[in-house]
Amino acid sequence: MTITVANLRTTRAGIRCDRASALGNPFELRNEAERTTVVEAFRRYLGE
Repeated sequence: MTITVANLRTTRAGIRCDRASALGNPFELRNEAERTTVVEAFRRYLGE
């Protein structure tokens, strides 16, 4: 499978995968110290 990253403003085709989509990370990073906690929460959210 080939993955192509495109700018949503200039490209209409494809699958949106950002915070607003079902695959987006719903956990907010308020400061750099929370990065590990937020990443781990997102991993659990995805079921890894």
